[in-house]
Amino acid sequence: MLSGIQIAVIGGDARQLEVIQKLLELDAAAILIGFDKLQDQFRCNKSKFRTAHT
Repeated sequence: MLSGIQIAVIGGDARQLEVIQKLLELDAAAILIGFDKLQDQFRCNKSKFRTAHT
């Protein structure tokens, strides 16, 4: 549903993790800022998101 859409999520807590998971389920590409330790926590195609180091 969100194919071709890129969304940036900046820092946060467990609430943002739920939002990120839903975005990935809906086929959005997510850019995560401030989530350096999360790459193994998502059940998705890893090519759909990346982390940005600040």
